[in-house]
Amino acid sequence: GAAQLYVFNRTREKAEALGAAFDAVPLSGDLDAAVGGLPQLHLLVSCIPGSAGVAPSDALLRRHSPVVLDAAYRPRDTPLLAAARRAGCTAFEGVEMLAEQAYAQCETWTGLPAPKRAILKALTEKLRRDDFGAVPSFDTFLSAP
Repeated sequence: GAAQLYVFNRTREKAEALGAAFDAVPLSGDLDAAVGGLPQLHLLVSCIPGSAGVAPSDALLRRHSPVVLDAAYRPRDTPLLAAARRAGCTAFEGVEMLAEQAYAQCETWTGLPAPKRAILKALTEKLRRDDFGAVPSFDTFLSAP
């Protein structure tokens, strides 16, 4: 588990409410100023619309090198994911999180192990029909024996 969880919101009131809900330290205001003072940052998860255009600076990402997950998947290459890749961070797209949520929901609803290959194949086919483009981690999983 994490030694300390932080939540960030642009407004102090919302940051405090999120902090209370998740037993986390609230941060607010300017993202780089709020996060830049942390001694360590191992994981950065964004749950805001990809079109919001919020991302820490490349310098902050390079200094901390966190694993980055952007839950948004439209647009696919969000400003956060682009910045994370430029900084050399491991980055996960929102659509990868969507697949993991599908597996967990299937298991919750049925009480059985999720048919991950079937779910991922259906999702991949839908993404191709929508001209979403290939998701390398999906292709790797589906090509494995």
